[in-house]
Amino acid sequence: MIKAHNNSTAIHGFLAAIISAISFSTLGIFAELLYSHGFSVLCALAWRFLVAAFFLWLVVYIRKHIRSRSISAKSDIEKRKDDHGQRGRWKSVFLLGLIGFSPQAGLFFLTVKILDPGITSLLLYLYPSFVFLIIFVWQHQRPRRIQVLALALSFLGCMLTFWKAGSYPPIGLVLGILVAVAYAAYLVIAERILDGVDSLWATAIIMTAAAIVYLCLALLEGTFVIPSSIEQFLIVLCIAIMASVLP
Repeated sequence: MIKAHNNSTAIHGFLAAIISAISFSTLGIFAELLYSHGFSVLCALAWRFLVAAFFLWLVVYIRKHIRSRSISAKSDIEKRKDDHGQRGRWKSVFLLGLIGFSPQAGLFFLTVKILDPGITSLLLYLYPSFVFLIIFVWQHQRPRRIQVLALALSFLGCMLTFWKAGSYPPIGLVLGILVAVAYAAYLVIAERILDGVDSLWATAIIMTAAAIVYLCLALLEGTFVIPSSIEQFLIVLCIAIMASVLP
């Protein structure tokens, strides 16, 4: 029974990872569309996280009320303890979003501005290799053979892609690799901070922190604009929901 449960969990995790990868791969495309409509990097990031944070907090609120009605076996004291323990860690989660998630998100959007979305996404997906490298150096955890094989295949795929004719700005390539390194470091650190924390609640806080950062920066830069057409509004919804909340 336990083995069947573990297999089911692994399958669900695999499917979630596939959906996440497909959804996240649209991020660069929608970012470039916003740029074509005159949005700056900071403005695009601000709208991405503002809408994503609003949607996530709405889901958190709805889910909380549904659970409070459906869960009757748990005592009020236990519920209050869980809520207090979760709220006590909001500062750590907020800082994770502020200095962990926000910088790498900004680097990704900046790289899309220099390179095309496909190459930027390709460089980003080098991050699993950097995750294993960080874990190996920091935690002395050796990857399994199947993981080494998967990483070798991913590197081969990147090499084949860059083998085609064409030139890419060196600064763009450096930024693209830096995005992957920053994202890998964020994931390794987040694994410890978010251990035992509700993922939806934590994501809402992280998105809120990023929204505050980029809204302030866009306002200071003077480039924050409100979508002025249905097309712009739909692109903002897509980059916030399809490319951010879903993955």
